[in-house]
Amino acid sequence: MPRHRTTPRTPLVRRLHVDLMRTHTSACR
Repeated sequence: MPRHRTTPRTPLVRRLHVDLMRTHTSACR
């Protein structure tokens, strides 16, 4: 859940978020 309500729901943002999550998981691991 994004904190910014003005954040547009676009495939690019979604892909970026997924990439960030994957990176975070990799870093955590």
